[in-house]
Amino acid sequence: MKAISIGWAALLGSMVSAGAEEVNGELPPLSVRGASGDAPWAQWIGYTGPAPETFRDASEVLGYLPGASRVGNGPLTGIVQTRGLTGDQIGVRVNGATLTPACPNHMDPPLRYARLTEDAVVRYFAGLVPVREGAEAMGGFVSVSRAEPEFAEGDATVAVGGVVNGGWRGDHDGFFVGLQAGVASSRLAVDYRGNAAEGGDLHFPGGRVRATGYETQDHELRLAAATRGGFVAISGGIAQAREAGTPALGMDMIEDDSWSVDLHQFEELAWGSLENRLFAHGVDHLMDNFTLRPVGMMAMEAPTSSQDLGWRSDVVLDRGDSTWRWGVDLLASELDADQVLVSGPMTGARRDTFADATRARAGAYAEWENQWSQKWTSVVGLRADYVSTDADAVVAGFGGPMVMADAMAFNAADRERSDWLVDAVGSLAYSLSDRQSLELGLARKNRAPSLVERSIWTPISASSGRADGRTYLGNLELDPETTYETAVTWAYAGDSLDLAVTPFFRYVENYIQGQPVGRVDRNGLAVLQFQNLDSATLFGAELNFAWQVTDSWDASVLTSYTRGRTDGDDLYRLAPWNGTVALGYTYGATRAVLACDWAADQNRVSGVQGELPSDGHATLALRLQHEVSDNLKIEGGVENLLDERYTNHLSGVNRVAGSDVAVGEKLPAAGRSLYVGATLRF
Repeated sequence: MKAISIGWAALLGSMVSAGAEEVNGELPPLSVRGASGDAPWAQWIGYTGPAPETFRDASEVLGYLPGASRVGNGPLTGIVQTRGLTGDQIGVRVNGATLTPACPNHMDPPLRYARLTEDAVVRYFAGLVPVREGAEAMGGFVSVSRAEPEFAEGDATVAVGGVVNGGWRGDHDGFFVGLQAGVASSRLAVDYRGNAAEGGDLHFPGGRVRATGYETQDHELRLAAATRGGFVAISGGIAQAREAGTPALGMDMIEDDSWSVDLHQFEELAWGSLENRLFAHGVDHLMDNFTLRPVGMMAMEAPTSSQDLGWRSDVVLDRGDSTWRWGVDLLASELDADQVLVSGPMTGARRDTFADATRARAGAYAEWENQWSQKWTSVVGLRADYVSTDADAVVAGFGGPMVMADAMAFNAADRERSDWLVDAVGSLAYSLSDRQSLELGLARKNRAPSLVERSIWTPISASSGRADGRTYLGNLELDPETTYETAVTWAYAGDSLDLAVTPFFRYVENYIQGQPVGRVDRNGLAVLQFQNLDSATLFGAELNFAWQVTDSWDASVLTSYTRGRTDGDDLYRLAPWNGTVALGYTYGATRAVLACDWAADQNRVSGVQGELPSDGHATLALRLQHEVSDNLKIEGGVENLLDERYTNHLSGVNRVAGSDVAVGEKLPAAGRSLYVGATLRF
C-alpha cells in the first residue's frame, strides 16, 4: 500500500500533486512520497523544528508547515488553521478515523489523540484537497496515522523490535515517555505503542500562566495477519487526559477519556488495490470552572460525550498511464452535553447543551489521474455527500424566563436538517525542465454546518474554540459553506537548492460567522448568532526554500502570508505573516540548527468580535541532535534563546483570575526553555 506521507521540504504540497504517489528518491519541495522504505518524516530535508518526540500531540507541528498554524487555547487544545480557514473547515483524520470533539469548545480537537512517533505517516494539504481524502475538507487536510504492520521475512523467522523514548520540557517543567514494541512472524504481527506526558503551568518572562498544566497518556494494541497481497489488522486503544487547562476558554478540561476500535484491510491485486476501514471512537469529557481557576459567579461543571462510527472503502485501478480511484464513506456521530450547577441554592440543577444531537454523512467519489506525456499530468476528481443533522428536545433546568423561552422555541422547531454537497477538484502539472515544474489547481469544496453552529439553542460561550469571550447562539437555518479556490505552484529542484512558491486565492460563499443579534450577555456584550454572510475572500502565498550550501552547512526559509476579509471586516483570528529562517550545521553524527521564528504585527483584526491586535516578534532557537549509535539518538535545545516576552496571535485572551497574566490580556508564549530527549531503538 502506498499510504502517502509528506516529505518535510515538500510541505507546500497544497496541490493535488499529479503522480505524487509515484515519486521516489530526492524530492523537490512540493513532492510527496510513499511511506514504505522512507526515512522518518521528521528527518526529511527542510524541517528545522524541535524534535517531534517532544511534542505533546501532533498539533504542535502545525507551526512548521507552510500555510498552517496552531490555534492554541491550552496545552492540549491545538486546532488546525490552514490559509485562514479553521477547525471544522479543515479535514482531520487520526489513524484513518474522523473524530468529533466531545467539547463544544473543542478542548479535545482530533489531533489531541495523535502522536508524532518516528513511524508516523503524515499527510498535509494546505488547500485544494483531493476528493479521495474525504468530505468537508474545504480549507485543508491533515492526517496522522501509524505505519502499516510489518511482518518477518521467512517462515521460520520471528522479529522483535521497538523504540523507547523520553525526555523533559522546560516550558512546563514536564516530562514525556513513549514506547513502541512489536513481535512478528511472516504471517502474524502484534505491536503496542503508548505515551505519557505531564507538565505544570507555562513559564513566561513575567511569571506563570495559571491553568496551563496537563497530564495525558494513551495506549494502543494492534493484531495483524498477512494476506497474499496485504493485511488485515484490528486495533484498540484508550487515551486519557487530566486537569488540562484552557485559559482562553471559560472552563478547563478536567477529565477526558476516549476509546477507539479499528478494523483495517488492504490488498494489492492484479488490477490495482482494495482498502476498507471500519472504525468506532468515543469520548467522555468533563470540564469545570473551579478546579484549576478561582470560582467566578457560580461553580459549574459540564459533562459531555461524543461517539463516531465510520466506514470507508477505496478502490485503485491502474491502467497504463491512467489511475482511477473510487470510494465510498459513511460517518455517524452523536454529541451529548450538559451544564450542572455545583454551588448555590440550585446546586445539582442540570441544563442540556446538546441532547442526543446527531450528524450523519454518506458520500462517494471518483478520481482520474492521467499522464498525457512526459511533461503533462492531470488529476480530476468529483465527490457527492449527503449530510443530515438532528437533535432531541432539550431540558432547561436553570437560567430564568428567557432561557426557558429559548428551550420552548427550540423544542417546537423542526430540528432535522439535510444538505447535499458536491465537490470538484482538478490540477494540471507541467514539467518545464528536469528541474522546474508548474502546477495549476482549481477546486470547489463544501462544508455543512456543524452541530455547534446549528444546535446551540440558548446563548452560551460555546463556539468550537473561537475563544473570543463572547456568547453564541445557533441557527437551524444555516446553509452550507462553499469555497472556490485556485492556486499555482512553481517549484525548482536543483542539486543543492530547492525552492517552491504558491500564491492562492479563495472565495467562500455563505461564510459562517457570529453576528450580533438583539440580545446581550451578562457582560453587556452583544450575543453573536451563527449566520451565513454573503461571502469571504482569502488570499496569500507560501514560500519554501532549502539550500545545501556545503556538505556541512545548509540554510532554509519558510514563510506564509494570508489575508481574509468579509462584509467590510477582517476575518477573526487569522495568523499574521510568519515564517522561519534557519541555518544548519552537520558534523558527522551531530547536527545543530540555529533558527529564527518570527511573525509580523497583526493589526487586521475582527471588529465584530472585538479582537485584540498583536505585536510582531522574532525569537531564536538552538536545536541539537546527536546519533550516538545506530540505535541511540539524543536531542536537545533551547527555545526562545533570548527570553523574549511575546504573544502568539492565535493563543487567545486570558480568562483566568489569579494568574501572572491579567484577565483580558493576550496569553503570552513560553520564555526561554530547555528541552532534552533520547530515543533508543531495539
